[in-house]
Amino acid sequence: MFVLAFCLCAAGCTAHSKKPIEEVEPVEFPAGRILTLSEQQLLLLDWHIAYSSGAHVKDKRIVPGPGAEFDIYFPSNNPDCRSLDIVSSGEGGEGRLVGADIGGYETFALKLTLVSVNGQSKPDMKQRIVAGAVIGPTDKGRLFTYEPVILGFADLEKTVISETSVSADKIYQIGFHVHMQNPQDWDQSGSIIRLRVEPVVEDIDVNDAADSYSVLSSDGAPVITSVPLITATAGILYSYDVHAVDPDVGDRLTYSLTTKPADMTIHPATGLILWQPASDQGGTNEVVVVKVTDSNSIPAAATQSFTITVNSTPFEITKLGVLNGYNQRSRKTLLADDKVNLVQASDNKRLETNFGSFTSYDFSDIPIPPNALIRSVVVFVEHFEEERFAQGKLEWSIGRGWPFRRVVLASIKAPVHIGESNEAVDSWDITSLVDTNEKINLLQLEVKNNNNNNVNSKTLIDYTYVVVTLE
Repeated sequence: MFVLAFCLCAAGCTAHSKKPIEEVEPVEFPAGRILTLSEQQLLLLDWHIAYSSGAHVKDKRIVPGPGAEFDIYFPSNNPDCRSLDIVSSGEGGEGRLVGADIGGYETFALKLTLVSVNGQSKPDMKQRIVAGAVIGPTDKGRLFTYEPVILGFADLEKTVISETSVSADKIYQIGFHVHMQNPQDWDQSGSIIRLRVEPVVEDIDVNDAADSYSVLSSDGAPVITSVPLITATAGILYSYDVHAVDPDVGDRLTYSLTTKPADMTIHPATGLILWQPASDQGGTNEVVVVKVTDSNSIPAAATQSFTITVNSTPFEITKLGVLNGYNQRSRKTLLADDKVNLVQASDNKRLETNFGSFTSYDFSDIPIPPNALIRSVVVFVEHFEEERFAQGKLEWSIGRGWPFRRVVLASIKAPVHIGESNEAVDSWDITSLVDTNEKINLLQLEVKNNNNNNVNSKTLIDYTYVVVTLE
């Protein structure tokens, strides 16, 4: 393990010392100074993942400058796959990082540069990330203090000085946080970002940091960072994944709609908005107001208002219902077990899938004219899970050939909704995977309960279907 001694350096001092990292006596510094790292400290610290929602580091390297580059892989753009904390700590080591005296400092800073996304870095690329320097101690596994900045490929966004306030007496972890902004701009099948982290050598004015370095303001309230989709089409599912960050890392955010059209819903924990405008709503404008509230003892909130223009649909939409399926536990088809009707309507008649088993569903066929284009194929599942069902243990797969000639095209970790009162409809856009008439008509959905450690937990499907839109 690398030695993690932590030599404190005041703002304005050089960050190019070649002295080895060694234990030193704590030194008092005047208030208002910047806590940064020397080049050796930056390169030798034991960077590792502290928190991950599916994202992970594929590679890291030392680069001239000096600095360290991290290749970070986001496997998807859904809420379970787009957030990561990378930290260094002295836990188990011999360095002075753990318990280092940081009295007199107000700010910890790192220099962050977005190098590329999937090997590209053109100025007109839409992909942007929210990042920031973070500093511990930790609170329930999450870093304590964090103030977000935006990184993109515009000249003013590629490199920023990321700062966060020092609000603890002792350092236990330092590092940086990163997540996707505006997930709709990112590839659903995964992306690799290259992020460069360097020591700060500029003389920073703490009071002017927000103006100089595009730091998002932090007043204890959440900040909504996503940009809404402002057009919808009658009869077609509209979705907008609202994303917000909070300067108090560890705060739980709750999403709600204070103004909305009929039938629009938002997931209170993830911020996913779903709405299917009625066929007679084409040509209308619908006002939406989103509210995000944090979990402080005195809650702080942020709102976002926008108007959705609903276009009339020029497309043909077909709903494919469940015709049959297979239950692994009973080893019978749903028709043979007289259970197909349980998943053919939203009527609170539900099909159970027990722990450690799966149920597959076959859908009705659709005749597609030779000159028609498949615009979208979306799977919908109305479901809830019993108490103590763990997040990440519900898996959905699409493919064909179940139960005996299983071919899987894709799988996801599905959202978990605990309790009947939280039953919800979740959607999965599979257009890129099921893009021909043959694939659509062979399509099967597998719902798998991987919650093996809790024998009393089941997932219950109320209604599942596929919507195919032709152009």
